[in-house]
Amino acid sequence: MNVMEKQSLQKFTEENELQRSPVTGDELKSKFIRLLSLKGEEYTDLYNEIESSLNETGKNILWNNNALIIKQEIVNYINTSNHGLPTATTLALKTQLSRATVTKHLKELYSSSVEEERISQHKHLFDVILTNIGRRANSGDIKCAKLYLETMVKVMEKESIQTYIQNQQNNFIMKDEKK
Repeated sequence: MNVMEKQSLQKFTEENELQRSPVTGDELKSKFIRLLSLKGEEYTDLYNEIESSLNETGKNILWNNNALIIKQEIVNYINTSNHGLPTATTLALKTQLSRATVTKHLKELYSSSVEEERISQHKHLFDVILTNIGRRANSGDIKCAKLYLETMVKVMEKESIQTYIQNQQNNFIMKDEKK
């Protein structure tokens, strides 16, 4: 090995050691705060740089931040679109998070006890909404009539509303994973 190769190898080794060394202290804090405002490749690059230095609390903060971004985008999509729920691909494009990250968050969202609590809180609204749909169906609204009849069939089959909603959510996730 000649002198030039040794110097190149030494430089390469030193650069790799710098990349592997954990980020600590104020530098970690500033990078972590910056990470919360980044998206796309910049986010991924910085996350990969500081991941080994993050403790569980830091990772949980990032997880919750991503979950909040995804939930906000779901709400935005529902409010601006007539297409129901967005797919994981759509959410990944809108949030600039990876599709894998979005899919993990959706699975947790739809299977978590928090979501189950939210569903149970809204069960009381079911009767009110179903009554309003029935009134509109009775007034000649064909879409409402179809929805009302489909819902009543499910209720008469003794399928709980929570199970029905969970099945719809699972179907949504499964359809999205097939893409």
